[in-house]
Amino acid sequence: MTDNANDHNGEPAAPPDYEVGYCRPPKHGQIKPGEVRNKRGKARGTRSLKNDVREILNMPVPLNDPGKKRKVTTRKAALLKLREKALKGDSRSLDRLLEYAREHDLEEGLVANTGSLLEEDQPILAHARERAGQVAAANAPASVSTESQLENDR
Repeated sequence: MTDNANDHNGEPAAPPDYEVGYCRPPKHGQIKPGEVRNKRGKARGTRSLKNDVREILNMPVPLNDPGKKRKVTTRKAALLKLREKALKGDSRSLDRLLEYAREHDLEEGLVANTGSLLEEDQPILAHARERAGQVAAANAPASVSTESQLENDR
């Protein structure tokens, strides 16, 4: 055997002080400068699930409205179907539809539109609040005691 210090592939062996381990691969397995291991590279047009879902939800589907045909996105058609089931009384569909509305702050917009009341409506609203408070007080159980009542009993 010669003392050339070559490894089994004929390449120069690593220096004797080079220790192979974590994040320190053998020298013969490391990529040399200018060497390309994946010559073809990433295939063009590689799709991700996110892109596929987005594409499918934006695909147009025919919708038969009474008297006319139109095309809407799959996303809109699914929401319209959910709305239809909710209006027919399906409680799960109604819950889901309201959950979507809450997620996208649609209910906040509805509440904001009712914020500007006329001055003549203010007394009516105050009277309704007063009646609601009286009804709530009348329906409250008598056995419920507050902390102040508990302290007075001591």
